[in-house]
Amino acid sequence: MDNIPKSTSILSIRYSSDGFSLYASEEQNNLTLYKDLKVSNSENTFELFGDFLNETLELNTNAKHTEFSIQSELYVLAPIAMFSLNELLKIIEFQHNSLPEIAYTLQLNEFKEHNFALAFIIETNIYDIICSKFDNFIIKHHL
Repeated sequence: MDNIPKSTSILSIRYSSDGFSLYASEEQNNLTLYKDLKVSNSENTFELFGDFLNETLELNTNAKHTEFSIQSELYVLAPIAMFSLNELLKIIEFQHNSLPEIAYTLQLNEFKEHNFALAFIIETNIYDIICSKFDNFIIKHHL
């Protein structure tokens, strides 16, 4: 990757259906690097995402905070106290008529100050790629 900044505090990587983007910034929120890659539905998205992440590994060693923003149309907002993870998965399935016939991982973003959570699913392949390349990270829904 060209011009890798020496001091990166925040590394933000976005995964969406049309591609990936990376933002690296210093503590003062000064953007030090931006990179994106557009993909089409016909391309091998998982391989391309893995290659894209390989280029960020040096950045990750310097980053104090790494987060992934994942686009997922399969999500639900719900009060935290009312539902277990299994119940949230059933609500997502009910809300969207079914779940995809792929391996997926349920993720949860809690907003404790508002007493609700956003539950969403991502493809297990994507989750596994992230876990294989990064030790300490946060996954957030794109909303």
